[in-house]
Amino acid sequence: MQLDLSPIFGQHETLPMLLPGEVHAVLQDGENWLNEMVRVVSQQTHVHIVADADAGAEIQSFLQSHSRTVGFSQWKHRRRSLPDDLCQVIRHLSQSASCLIFIRDIAATDSIDQLFNDPRFLAQLRSEAIHNDITIFCIANVQNDSAEQRVWLERYASFFNAVHLIDEGISLNRWSILHWFNQGSILNMRLDLSEYHSDQTPAFKYLNNAVAENDVETTEQRIIYLRDALHTEEIAPADWLAIDKPGQWQDLLYRGNDDTIIFSDVSHNTRRELMEDVYYIRQHCGNRTRILVRECEYRIRRYDERLLMSAGATYIVPKALTLEELESLTDAFKSWQFESTLPELSTISELLIPSDLSGYQTPPTYVDSVTRMTRIATFQQVQVVLLKGRVAAGIDVRSVISRFSARRKGDICTTLGFNIYIFLFGCSIEQVDNTLLSLLGLSAGNLFADETRYSTPFSVREEMEQLRKEIGSRRWHDYSGELEDPLAVDTMDDTLLRYHPRPIETVSYDE
Repeated sequence: MQLDLSPIFGQHETLPMLLPGEVHAVLQDGENWLNEMVRVVSQQTHVHIVADADAGAEIQSFLQSHSRTVGFSQWKHRRRSLPDDLCQVIRHLSQSASCLIFIRDIAATDSIDQLFNDPRFLAQLRSEAIHNDITIFCIANVQNDSAEQRVWLERYASFFNAVHLIDEGISLNRWSILHWFNQGSILNMRLDLSEYHSDQTPAFKYLNNAVAENDVETTEQRIIYLRDALHTEEIAPADWLAIDKPGQWQDLLYRGNDDTIIFSDVSHNTRRELMEDVYYIRQHCGNRTRILVRECEYRIRRYDERLLMSAGATYIVPKALTLEELESLTDAFKSWQFESTLPELSTISELLIPSDLSGYQTPPTYVDSVTRMTRIATFQQVQVVLLKGRVAAGIDVRSVISRFSARRKGDICTTLGFNIYIFLFGCSIEQVDNTLLSLLGLSAGNLFADETRYSTPFSVREEMEQLRKEIGSRRWHDYSGELEDPLAVDTMDDTLLRYHPRPIETVSYDE
């Protein structure tokens, strides 16, 4: 028997019909939607609810007015429950009911609850629904967007014909259909419902509906991009959808979304804002949405790539890729899904390099910043390099540190006496010359008359302690107010490139 859920909000033919043999999972944060769903379905067929004593007590008052079409059974806690026992119960109840509803606690440790966390039983559950020609709902009470909900979705969502997420707020109830496979099509949908506070029926008022292409039968995947993710000379494909500001994704993406969104390395004011947007999209939309971050102006260091990927990004698009290659990349990722467990945002944020840690810093601030970033590097097992060197003849120190102020977060410098100190975060000792060429347009050999390199956290900390003592015993100059506009600094004198450096003295300590 086919069943219709659309009367929940008074809109007929909005949702597909419930078919015999389907198994639906519902993760709910509240009881109102469940009561209304039972009311609507029980008007069409006989419904039987199976729950423990706690859940049963909460719905007893509701059942009293629907006793003719709604049955109730209470399961008792047992040390061990076998799948065959529960399947036998399903076969027995299906003789009098066309729709079975199991209510459970997603985090419960009871043996019956744990059966619904067993992939083998979930596969068997679908077979029972088909064999007995019934529709089964597995209702789990869980806080919306909690770690328990995310872990459950990651592990078990694929075993169900449909997954519904119910988030009941004070004035707005959100019904998100993560997926609903129905007669060869897949439905992704978000329904916003406003609850009536009177005796009117239906109990919920339909507010809006977010469906891909406004068609429940479509599986078309959209490409959404921020305009600054494309260069001025690039023209996006006609079927790509442009947005002007990062926050506009909230009007287009929804729970269970199967689209691709493309950010750029300059689409947000700070790297933290970019990471937070990536995180919230992944948390809000689930594991199907693909999030690409394109390098347009700067190269994103490997350390930041790892943080963005941990926050839910699909891929960091290298700067060298053309628009045509980017378009091919979006096609290649169409079946991609996020398979990791999303950590807490605060955990990732603590590892993000603060935006103020870049460019020139006064010696005391520099020592504190290097010490702080060295601790982060030790925890994350990220390579760092500290360079201490005497600037080559003819090079203006202010020109060097001016160039530094427009560069990567985590790369900082200072000067004391005749020495300049450069700290490179996420850089190996073998990459120093290429990094300095990228930052300053000069290699270490052309920049320094002589230099020393420290490549382990221990040696860096030792040198910072020595620098701290020197700061306390001698005068130092603050160049902050004398720096040139970093964007106005052009190339250095060509004579510097002809300078032949002395051999580099390399110092490396083992921790």
